[in-house]
Amino acid sequence: TKGVKSLIGTGMRTRGTTKTEKVRQHLLAGRSITPIEALDEYGSFRLSSIIKTLRDRGYAIRTEMVAYPDTGSRFARYSLIQQ
Repeated sequence: TKGVKSLIGTGMRTRGTTKTEKVRQHLLAGRSITPIEALDEYGSFRLSSIIKTLRDRGYAIRTEMVAYPDTGSRFARYSLIQQ
């Protein structure tokens, strides 16, 4: 679709700030994030990659596997471990 194609090839930047930085700020604000939230809020299709980058930079991030009650489909919810 046109919307998806317009996002492809844009790299990791949205309006001057990297998606990694936006997710980092999101987590530092005490909020958790799921892949669908990352897509909706930051246009990121690859939240797990961003989380790995942040972990490699020393951030302690918790992964909680959550299941939709109706379908049983599972997804990850990430949050910063407060130290």
